[in-house]
Amino acid sequence: MSTLQSRQIRVFLSSTFRDMNAERDYLVNFVFPRIDDYCRQRYLEFTPIDLRWGIPEEDSRNGLVLRACLEEVDNSRPFFVGILGERYGWTPGEAELDALGASLQREQDWLLEKVVEGASITEMEIDYGVLRDMNIPHACFFLRAPGVEVPDDFKEPTGSVNEKRLMALKDKIRRQKKYGCYEYSTPKELGDRLYTELMAMIDSEYPPTNYDCDDALTVPHEMSLERRARTLCDITHYRGDFDKWIESLKKVFMVRSRAGGGSSTVLAYCVKDLRSYYSDNKIIYFDFESLPSVASPVDEFLKFMALERHRLPDDKWSMVAIDNASMLDTDDIERLIEWIDNQCNNVHVAFSVTIGSNAADMIGFRYSCPTSTLSIYDTEQRGEVIDNYTRQYGKRLTPAQKERIIKCNHTDDPTTMNILLESIVAHGRLETLDGYIDKLLKSTGVNDIFYAILSEGDKAFHSIGLGKEYAAATTAISLVPTGIPEKDMYESLNIPQTAWLTIRPFVMRFCKGNDNSIALTKSNWCRDVKMFWSTPYRAAAGKSIIDWYLADPERYARGARIAAAIYEDIWHLPIGTDTSDEAAMTDLSRKMLSIALSPDLTKSIPTGALGLIFSLTMRDGIAKAGDVAIYGRKPDLLSPEEQHAYYSRLARVFTSFNRNADAAWCYERLYEQRIKSGDVSAPIYKARALLLVGKATEAIDMLKSSGLAGFKGLTGLFRKKADTGADLRNKINALAVMVRAYGALGQWDKMQNTDIDIEKAMDAIDENSLDIETVDNSITAITEITLMLSMYGTAKACQQASKISHKMADALKTMGLGHPAVYNDLLGCGIRELRRGEYKNAERWLREAINSAVMAFGSSYNNVLTTHKRSYQYNRAANLYGVVYYRLTGKYYDWDGVGYTTNVYKPLDSDRRLEGIDPATVDKGVKQTILLERDFYKNVIRTIQPPFKQQEMDAEPDELRKSLGL
Repeated sequence: MSTLQSRQIRVFLSSTFRDMNAERDYLVNFVFPRIDDYCRQRYLEFTPIDLRWGIPEEDSRNGLVLRACLEEVDNSRPFFVGILGERYGWTPGEAELDALGASLQREQDWLLEKVVEGASITEMEIDYGVLRDMNIPHACFFLRAPGVEVPDDFKEPTGSVNEKRLMALKDKIRRQKKYGCYEYSTPKELGDRLYTELMAMIDSEYPPTNYDCDDALTVPHEMSLERRARTLCDITHYRGDFDKWIESLKKVFMVRSRAGGGSSTVLAYCVKDLRSYYSDNKIIYFDFESLPSVASPVDEFLKFMALERHRLPDDKWSMVAIDNASMLDTDDIERLIEWIDNQCNNVHVAFSVTIGSNAADMIGFRYSCPTSTLSIYDTEQRGEVIDNYTRQYGKRLTPAQKERIIKCNHTDDPTTMNILLESIVAHGRLETLDGYIDKLLKSTGVNDIFYAILSEGDKAFHSIGLGKEYAAATTAISLVPTGIPEKDMYESLNIPQTAWLTIRPFVMRFCKGNDNSIALTKSNWCRDVKMFWSTPYRAAAGKSIIDWYLADPERYARGARIAAAIYEDIWHLPIGTDTSDEAAMTDLSRKMLSIALSPDLTKSIPTGALGLIFSLTMRDGIAKAGDVAIYGRKPDLLSPEEQHAYYSRLARVFTSFNRNADAAWCYERLYEQRIKSGDVSAPIYKARALLLVGKATEAIDMLKSSGLAGFKGLTGLFRKKADTGADLRNKINALAVMVRAYGALGQWDKMQNTDIDIEKAMDAIDENSLDIETVDNSITAITEITLMLSMYGTAKACQQASKISHKMADALKTMGLGHPAVYNDLLGCGIRELRRGEYKNAERWLREAINSAVMAFGSSYNNVLTTHKRSYQYNRAANLYGVVYYRLTGKYYDWDGVGYTTNVYKPLDSDRRLEGIDPATVDKGVKQTILLERDFYKNVIRTIQPPFKQQEMDAEPDELRKSLGL
């Protein structure tokens, strides 16, 4: 295992202060960040030392200024930059020599000579760092051109001793030939030249390395480990959680925190320490954020683990630490889980994840693994972080300044504290530092430190003519919370690459990700960006990005997910006020429907986004959307397998968002396809279509007449040799539809009897090698039964449901949190606990049911206009969670995201509806079951409402009953 130490580059900036504020500000804001960005990509650490402030007043009084400056010159070797204008600078007295540290005592005689001469501290820095012995490898000097106009305060008096000494110092610099000496007229001219010089110095000191194939895969992760493992406060107590996990022999462990809350730092720190402690065991670190632009991050992980150096022993404990798994989508997480399941018992895996992410929920559900949850910074830790961070730059804040930061509500997490301190360190003027700190810490309403820093960036980039580009870049990133490739972002908005390279370091301070995708570190920062820029501007920027992706087949293949995310954000926003802008949004809606119906693109769009697009753009149903121009291949050009996947996915989306007529249309297409090919499974798809439009009795009759379910039970089903393979698969799938049909009719006894038959059928799965879909359908049908028993059954029926659920627990875990069967099971568990009054247990099950609904059926937490984004299944689990939350806290949960109300509970719409379906064609039993389900949720919610609201609920017209024709 290669252990690569990070490489430090410190550059001391020597000049006078007040007359060089403009130059230093430009370097600190626009040049040094670009160099730092370059160094990070090469796993170097770049730290510019700008001492305009940072030496406390007490140290100045005690004569510590000279010592602090010369020690920083030493700490920055072998790099030095000198800049001179028309000021000679402050001249220290002999008292300064009394405070020299041990490392400078050897220079006592030389420094005394300089003090007696009346040399300024700037001249001492230049002589001490470079000119006295000329042995430093990397230095350069810049002299402000004589013709540049500067205020008289920034010039030495004509004929004065200081003017003569300044001229002599400049002549001395010009005469030496070892180091570059350049004149400049503007801060930008200085910055451009210094950028070139420093980049050459860095590449000379640390030449770019061409790693071999194996190292090329490994080095980025090891460098990331080194960078992340350094901490700014004591976190050793988290190390004990790893020891407990190792002793438990559990396969998986998670370090969890809020977004930007430090889980990566804890994982890296503990990996480093574990490698030292378990030196004979293999401990591997992999960081998904350190990947280059790759088609599949999990493919890259598998390639990484296939290296000979990463071969994991079967007979010895080993560990794989996986950082930033929260960046992965659900499909990638499922592949990662599959890889873990295939490892031997001696292989253990530790993750860093964000609380509430798909990775945290899916891994936690699959393995029920131990976790270490990071708490917020306490006041002592905040003080440590402030001291350690500023010390890197040779600076210190005063006790009063530190106290203001420590007491701020928003400095309790690492990311916010880091960007705050980075901004403070970059501020150049001592006289305005207090006011600047107060400005950053001031919080109004929902705005926080990030909002203030966003504003600072706007001001800074406007000053150099890049305000428009800065606005476009930050807006684009905020429109895609899941991330957008940076090259796509700046090209789609016509931001010149040179402009983006200047903006990028500032923007990346509050972003995460890699070449594949960059996103804001905290999702709530998207809200702050939205509040900062006007809504018409955001809408126009979003439409520009979508249009750019859709203009080229190579682009729209990768841009479908991003286009859907942007459309979720801007569909209700005005681009402007005239009719042409309204037409532009109409055109955009048409394009989004074309994406959503494209077989080649729809599979990459999350279910919730698809539901929103269909809700907004396809008001007359899919049957009347046939004239929409589809990107890529048309459905009739797909293979039978591809058609099955396409129409099945659309059907699930439509069902989740109460569009059963559209879902039925999809199954009708599959039925027609099966009929043409002579496939005996055709009636199953027809039955699904009938069931979706409320014709459950007809669906049952069709399946019975087809012969697929035309038998009394399954007593002798497996005795027939013909009932293997496809025959068995079709009969089980037919029974799964029968279960749903009996449930839709409220015929619980028949539903349970069918369940027994399905369980018998499942006993033969191993022997008959049934496909995954058949197994999924069977288990989903069983969980629908347990859900119905949990909702409507007696106490005895609930016990039966609980036993069945327990029996299926292992199978459900392998299916994953995002499977419909898992959602049914979790909701059923939550309902049973709620009925028993075990509210704490119910809260846990229902919280997982909500997470499952998000993944299985599509929903979103973070959108004010959530009506179009929440699935029917999500709303059911959420409403019950709100009831349990009230029982536990006495507070009403507000699902519209405006906090907690105290007087009434506002449930989400969880009624099943028959949109686009003639109620007269729907079985009466189906209608009654829909009403029964509505009444169940309504009655549970009613129990926590205040009396006045209960009376209102009782007096409300029964619109659902009316719409059903009952």
